[in-house]
Amino acid sequence: MNQLGGTAVIAVSNSRAKKPPFDQYLYHQRHRIENLFARLEAFRRISTRYEKLATHFSSMVSIACLLVWLKL
Repeated sequence: MNQLGGTAVIAVSNSRAKKPPFDQYLYHQRHRIENLFARLEAFRRISTRYEKLATHFSSMVSIACLLVWLKL
Protein backbone atom coordinates (compact mmCIF):
# COMPACT_ATOMS: atom_id res chain seq x y z
CA MET A 1 0.00 0.00 0.00
CA ASN A 2 1.35 3.44 -0.80
CA GLN A 3 1.10 6.71 1.11
CA LEU A 4 -2.17 7.72 -0.55
CA GLY A 5 -3.95 4.53 0.49
CA GLY A 6 -3.98 2.75 -2.87
CA THR A 7 -3.49 -0.96 -3.34
CA ALA A 8 -2.21 -2.90 -6.33
CA VAL A 9 -5.01 -4.63 -8.20
CA ILE A 10 -3.16 -6.75 -10.73
CA ALA A 11 -3.97 -10.39 -11.41
CA VAL A 12 -1.13 -12.85 -10.91
CA SER A 13 -0.39 -15.91 -12.97
CA ASN A 14 -1.65 -19.31 -11.91
CA SER A 15 1.86 -20.74 -11.86
CA ARG A 16 2.94 -18.51 -8.99
CA ALA A 17 3.41 -20.50 -5.76
CA LYS A 18 2.52 -17.79 -3.24
CA LYS A 19 -0.26 -15.57 -4.50
CA PRO A 20 -0.86 -12.15 -2.93
CA PRO A 21 -4.44 -11.18 -2.03
CA PHE A 22 -6.49 -10.22 -5.08
CA ASP A 23 -9.84 -8.42 -5.21
CA GLN A 24 -11.61 -9.48 -8.39
CA TYR A 25 -14.27 -6.76 -8.15
CA LEU A 26 -11.66 -3.98 -7.99
CA TYR A 27 -9.77 -5.60 -10.86
CA HIS A 28 -12.95 -5.57 -12.95
CA GLN A 29 -13.55 -1.88 -12.19
CA ARG A 30 -9.92 -1.03 -13.03
CA HIS A 31 -10.25 -2.87 -16.33
CA ARG A 32 -13.38 -0.88 -17.23
CA ILE A 33 -11.56 2.42 -16.58
CA GLU A 34 -8.58 1.34 -18.70
CA ASN A 35 -10.99 0.45 -21.52
CA LEU A 36 -12.54 3.92 -21.28
CA PHE A 37 -9.10 5.53 -21.61
CA ALA A 38 -8.40 3.36 -24.66
CA ARG A 39 -11.68 4.46 -26.26
CA LEU A 40 -10.99 8.12 -25.48
CA GLU A 41 -7.65 7.87 -27.30
CA ALA A 42 -9.63 7.27 -30.50
CA PHE A 43 -10.76 10.89 -30.32
CA ARG A 44 -7.89 12.76 -31.94
CA ARG A 45 -8.85 16.07 -30.36
CA ILE A 46 -8.40 14.57 -26.88
CA SER A 47 -5.36 12.39 -27.49
CA THR A 48 -3.38 15.30 -29.00
CA ARG A 49 -4.77 17.83 -26.52
CA TYR A 50 -5.94 20.44 -29.04
CA GLU A 51 -7.74 22.32 -26.29
CA LYS A 52 -5.19 24.16 -24.18
CA LEU A 53 -7.53 25.54 -21.52
CA ALA A 54 -8.51 23.10 -18.78
CA THR A 55 -12.19 24.02 -18.99
CA HIS A 56 -12.31 23.42 -22.74
CA PHE A 57 -10.40 20.15 -22.45
CA SER A 58 -12.68 18.97 -19.66
CA SER A 59 -15.70 19.79 -21.80
CA MET A 60 -14.31 17.82 -24.74
CA VAL A 61 -13.58 14.83 -22.49
CA SER A 62 -17.15 15.00 -21.20
CA ILE A 63 -18.52 15.06 -24.74
CA ALA A 64 -16.29 12.15 -25.76
CA CYS A 65 -17.40 10.15 -22.70
CA LEU A 66 -21.00 10.84 -23.63
CA LEU A 67 -20.40 9.62 -27.18
CA VAL A 68 -18.71 6.46 -25.85
CA TRP A 69 -21.59 5.89 -23.45
CA LEU A 70 -24.13 6.34 -26.26
CA LYS A 71 -21.92 4.19 -28.54
CA LEU A 72 -22.02 6.65 -31.43
